Amino acid sequence: MTTKIIITAISYFLGSIPPGYLISKIIQGKDIRHFGSGNIGATNVGRTMGAKWGFITLFLDIAKGAAPVLLARY
Repeated sequence: MTTKIIITAISYFLGSIPPGYLISKIIQGKDIRHFGSGNIGATNVGRTMGAKWGFITLFLDIAKGAAPVLLARY
């Protein structure tokens, strides 16, 4: 039971991390929500900051979804 609670808490925490926002803030010092479509997703990051950063954002978004599933399997 304790393990399930811990996995749930970790999953919730990972899901709350916005990679697009963090990348734009750290790399260019700007809030991605004020540029392009206003979304913090990979498409807007790619359009605003370049394809390289869009792919990195996409990879991190996928990883934060896959990590809890893989964690729960083990």
